[in-house]
Amino acid sequence: MSCKNPGFPLSTHYISKVHRLIVGSYLIAVFLDLFKKHQHDGRIVLPLLRTLDMLMNRRCLGDLVNERSFRASLLERLWKESNSCKDIKCLVAIVSVSTGLISYAKTNKEALALVCNFLDHKFPCIRSLAAEKLYVHLLETDLELKKEHAAIRILLKNNWEMDPSGTEKVNRDEQIREIMKVFEIKNDVLVFQS
Repeated sequence: MSCKNPGFPLSTHYISKVHRLIVGSYLIAVFLDLFKKHQHDGRIVLPLLRTLDMLMNRRCLGDLVNERSFRASLLERLWKESNSCKDIKCLVAIVSVSTGLISYAKTNKEALALVCNFLDHKFPCIRSLAAEKLYVHLLETDLELKKEHAAIRILLKNNWEMDPSGTEKVNRDEQIREIMKVFEIKNDVLVFQS
């Protein structure tokens, strides 16, 4: 006579999922703690950002990135780091992680606002990268978007590597505001602005 427990596979699955969640939560706490302790220290922050980007691109962080508290904390750290950062490699990593956050949560307006903020960065290569990553993100997430879509049209129309002056600067600012308007992002979305 054999005793079968129909709930056993479910229990193992549940335990495995809880274990991943606990390990993942611990990992996220470590990332955020390292980010906080070593803010503006490129030797620590750059590898940390690259690791986060790699984990997000491979979907290893799964449900953890969808947690609002983690996203808010990470975005706050990214914002603070980007405000004072002059290291191109670190800024590239920040743009990549920010774009990755958009991919995880389609309604994540804070991450979209941060990427849009990079469209007006003082470094031309960062503006260009932000525009490219946002464009690719839009095409990957919404296959029905065409070149007529307002945000895509603006992203394709501009030479983001050119330094605008005078009326060109005003025009670019208007276009960035138009992109944010398309995604229903208010200018004050980034509440942790300094």
